[in-house]
Amino acid sequence: MKFFSLIPTIGLAILGAVSVAAQQSSVVISDLGAVTVASGNLRDVVGNITVFNVLLQGPKVADGLTQIVNTVQNALTQFDPTTPPYNDDVAGEVVQALTLFVRVHQLLLSTIIGKHGVLTFFAPGIACALRQLEGVVDASLFLHLEATL
Repeated sequence: MKFFSLIPTIGLAILGAVSVAAQQSSVVISDLGAVTVASGNLRDVVGNITVFNVLLQGPKVADGLTQIVNTVQNALTQFDPTTPPYNDDVAGEVVQALTLFVRVHQLLLSTIIGKHGVLTFFAPGIACALRQLEGVVDASLFLHLEATL
């Protein structure tokens, strides 16, 4: 499924945002935490969608994905290419936050895939939100590459 191929890309987007978006590790960890919470909350919503409530709950999937995109974009607004690399201890904390995000986001995408039959009606909106997410990935990776070259 194409959704599974997005998992590494999304992780790289967040890593790119983390690498260049903030001067303080606490801000980076907080930003990752916000995206992780948004992903976990959306997973709960998607997991509770049934044929009986899909018309009310289905639109929340694309909205939730868009919220995740907006959270990453907000982190990118803090871009500072002069941020020095973190020391090993701080880098370890950032990696832990990133690892937790990736795990939670994998569960979210897996849950969306598992509900694909029920969510068919909302596929265009979900696809649009995923394209937005891809755009954020591209933007953050280019910023990261430019900052490190």
